Amino acid sequence: MGVDAAEPGQDDLRTPAEELVREIASSFSVYLGRGIQLDSILENVDPTLNIENIDELLDIHFLLSGEKLSPQAEQRPPRLEVDVPVTLDYGVMDFISLLRRRLRRLYTTTKRETQQFEGQLRGRINWQETIKARYREGNPDSLTFACELTEETVTTPENLVLWELLTTIHDAHSRASDIVDQDEATWFDLWLDDSMLQNHLEAGLSDVYLSSLKDADVTVSDRMIRAVSESRSPLYREAADLLNWYRRLKRHDIDDSEAKSLLGRQLFYPDPKREDYDEVPTLFELYWVFRLLEAYDNPRLRLITGPTDLVAAWRESETQYELYHNWTGGNMLTFKPPVFDREDLAESKDEDRYLRRLDHLLNTQARSTEAVFGHQRPTSPDERRPDFVLLRRDVDTDEIERIAIGEVKYTRLQSTAADGLEELLEYMIYARKEKNGSETRYFTTGPDHFATPAVQGFLCIDQVPHSAVGDPSVDILEFGDRVSRPF
Repeated sequence: MGVDAAEPGQDDLRTPAEELVREIASSFSVYLGRGIQLDSILENVDPTLNIENIDELLDIHFLLSGEKLSPQAEQRPPRLEVDVPVTLDYGVMDFISLLRRRLRRLYTTTKRETQQFEGQLRGRINWQETIKARYREGNPDSLTFACELTEETVTTPENLVLWELLTTIHDAHSRASDIVDQDEATWFDLWLDDSMLQNHLEAGLSDVYLSSLKDADVTVSDRMIRAVSESRSPLYREAADLLNWYRRLKRHDIDDSEAKSLLGRQLFYPDPKREDYDEVPTLFELYWVFRLLEAYDNPRLRLITGPTDLVAAWRESETQYELYHNWTGGNMLTFKPPVFDREDLAESKDEDRYLRRLDHLLNTQARSTEAVFGHQRPTSPDERRPDFVLLRRDVDTDEIERIAIGEVKYTRLQSTAADGLEELLEYMIYARKEKNGSETRYFTTGPDHFATPAVQGFLCIDQVPHSAVGDPSVDILEFGDRVSRPF
């Protein structure tokens, strides 16, 4: 994945992030609901994060919803600026901001139960149960009494839902703290350990009444949440709504508006002042992955055990398709130049030919460095990772029949696009299968390697002037173009 940065004093003319969000929001919600795996793409969303899956990103999205209020605030201002959740007028941060004051108005209920006592009275005597107990003992004149006791308790549906929400927020915060670089991700400062939000959350979890629910053997069902969402108390009504929203997020039940809110987070827009931050490459990669998936009828993730680089796998008739992102090929393919797997050039009569000299040089380098210094030259160059690779397999034989390779460049510069085309052509001509660690077969064949139907290339760019003349096996796609099925 390549990106350009605007020169100082120049405008960045690339398609803005806001437009990318609008373009991919609908696809994001649809494909996420189908089980498409976006983890390998989203793990590069921000250098300050170590995201391994979409659920970790959704935890952060949940925690950052709403707006932090003043510690003195007793209620929300009339025009609270909240971007998410889009269906509510509040979020987690303003809910927690108001929590400490609201805890003074917890609902309680009176719990009545009948207990037996020997020779003592506690509470009101239940004579009917007392007589039954004495007859069971066989002694009508015993001093056994059945007494009705009343006890105030917080074990109500409202408090159970509230406790469930607070523990959910606490768990989400713990997971987020493990993946956020707190020295770099300033957008997470509101949730640092000494923050007001963290203190208010701990106050709720340690409340003398609520904390008694910690060992309650009660499952908070969706039905209970719906009932509490009708509560007249804002504390409980909002708790139910937020808990219901979180459960929808975890089910990946995300509509277009929700997707826009998620993708509009600051963590998708790294600080351009930092040299090690790219600008919205994740959104641009998502855009092209979705464009390719849209060329097929109903791609979805199958429940298979596979590498995390697998984005989607689906089947059409007798053909299996697999889409990978930022993939080295695993133990199936390789895209590395075969530097130490060169063809035999012994039949070449011209010792001055470049390839013959290069072959002699590489052999001598490997032999000499090991003989003189005991240093064994690496047997292969660095791993090569195309931005995306689509495989087509035969269902019966599991044989990889054809591949499509994509190189993504978020650029409007011809020089960067040209670099991308060169990289793509290298991936295509060096792509070959691996079995048991040994390379077996290239996907291209001579004399015209780039007219081979077994491999198709996609150069995905923003908007770059270019000629229509090129290799037939390479599609150059600009932002807004439709991706045709490679096979």
